Amino acid sequence: MKRHAIYFALALAGAAFTLQAAPLPAMPDPSLPVSHFITQVNADKSITYRLFAPDARRVSIVTGATPDSFVSHDMTKAADGVWTWKSEPMKPNLYEYYFDVDG
Repeated sequence: MKRHAIYFALALAGAAFTLQAAPLPAMPDPSLPVSHFITQVNADKSITYRLFAPDARRVSIVTGATPDSFVSHDMTKAADGVWTWKSEPMKPNLYEYYFDVDG
C-alpha cells in the first residue's frame, strides 16, 4: 500500500513539472497615451469607443438599454490592435454598452 502511495506521489510530482503556464495576453504599446485605449466623449458629443484586443478576429459594440433595443455596430481594427467605433452625437445621459469579441 505504501509503495503505491509513493509511486502515485512521484507520478503526481512529475506531472506538476510538465505543466506549462498559459502565455500572458499581449500588452499595449507603453509609449502611447492611455487616452489612445479608452472610450471618450468628443467635443461634438459623439462617443469614440475603443477596445485593445490585438488577437481578436471580429469585435462589435452592442448598444441599447434592453435586449429588444440592442444594436450591434462592427468596430474597425487599427494596426496597433485597438478596435474603434464612433457614434453619432448624443445627448448627455447614462448609456449602456458591451463589447462582443470573437477571438
